[in-house]
Amino acid sequence: MQTQEAVTDSSVDRPRLGVKPFDFRGNGFAYFKIWIVNVLLTAITLGLYSPWAYVRRKRYFYNHTIVAGNAFDYTAQPLELLKRRLIGVVIFAVYLLVASIKPQTELFFIAAFVLALPLLIREWKNFHTWHTTYRNVRFDFRGNLPGAYEMYLVWPILSLLTLGLIYPFAVMRRKHYDINNSSFSSTSFSTHLSIKKLYEIYAIAGLILIGALIVVWFGGARFIVNTYSNLDQNLAGSAMSSIRWSVIFFMTVIMIVVGSFAYAFVYVELSTHLWRNTRLEQHRFRSTYTTQKLFLILLANAALTGITLGLYWPWARVRLARYRAQQLELLATGNLNELIDSSKS
Repeated sequence: MQTQEAVTDSSVDRPRLGVKPFDFRGNGFAYFKIWIVNVLLTAITLGLYSPWAYVRRKRYFYNHTIVAGNAFDYTAQPLELLKRRLIGVVIFAVYLLVASIKPQTELFFIAAFVLALPLLIREWKNFHTWHTTYRNVRFDFRGNLPGAYEMYLVWPILSLLTLGLIYPFAVMRRKHYDINNSSFSSTSFSTHLSIKKLYEIYAIAGLILIGALIVVWFGGARFIVNTYSNLDQNLAGSAMSSIRWSVIFFMTVIMIVVGSFAYAFVYVELSTHLWRNTRLEQHRFRSTYTTQKLFLILLANAALTGITLGLYWPWARVRLARYRAQQLELLATGNLNELIDSSKS
């Protein structure tokens, strides 16, 4: 890998594979200063500062994410976001006013919001992607509106109606829609996922959760029954209440930990499969995430954020961003500068 990385794009004219690792070079304390100012100013201005907070956060993480010696950038302006949010606030205020006068219109507004949601998601993706750049070249998203309604309305409803049985298929369709309609300037991304692989991933995660739930439920119930039978009957009434709540608390903690492991498993397996099958013209990607490492990061971040009453959150975000970046590689075929130059022209 080191030998490949040492060879520059301009030194070899014939096509060959060059490994370009991603990296994240931010640090927790630097982001903490941005984060604390964002939190304070957003609170003081009753949310009006939130667009500036959002842009500052995005730019920090983008500007510190590096691949092939160059960083990404986020070019959206806070005033653009503020205008969009103010429109949303006005619409919500109209809803509250009309619903208070005519309560029967509440269902109409809810239905209108649900129907508008795919359009809003599509517009947000378009806005967010367009303002993402690399070496002054913009990314783009060209997903059509019928596709947005299929991905963000039809498939979620069908997933609910089938109790999640077609959820992996819905995920596959949504990933195809998001990636196959994205491009780096005029150069399109493409992907094709295996539905069999996605069902395997979600089936294993489901078995982990169901197995843990059965073990925790029966283990907790058995512990409560055994404890009650061994207690002095004169003390059983008062003691059992505290014991019961203690057991419920520990059962909840165990399920949260197991749920975090299942999430890490799904994220790693899905990301690995996704990046392995994603192309940018002839260029490919590779991820080296592991479930154990991501799980430990998530667990440590949650514990330290809780212990510090949220103050560790900036360090948690940076730690996770660094891991995600450092486990991703661009496998460039040929001269990467040619892709950049052709995208600029």
